Amino acid sequence: MGSKTDRLMKRWQEQRWLLDTVIRTIGMEWDQGRLRYMSAPGGPEAAAEFRMVGARVKKAADIDREFVRAARRPRTAIVSNRPSPRVSPRSVGSMRASSSATRRLLR
Repeated sequence: MGSKTDRLMKRWQEQRWLLDTVIRTIGMEWDQGRLRYMSAPGGPEAAAEFRMVGARVKKAADIDREFVRAARRPRTAIVSNRPSPRVSPRSVGSMRASSSATRRLLR
């Protein structure tokens, strides 16, 4: 990297504590309503999730982790509530419960 880029990165690392302090005291939306306009296309449900993410973020390093956690939550609920496409309810009843093949299919 060039010397200008190195200076900018060094400055960012040295002053990150300042951004962390601002986020901790004021919140993620200290300068503009990012969460509000980013959640608008998703409707009211998305707005509530974005507000929850904003409440959990305490420093700049938390932002990506909390958004990933919020994105995984609905997917986990969807995957855990849908029936397995590989096994029909009728075939499960006819299989032996102790069969290792059945246990693999039901996972």
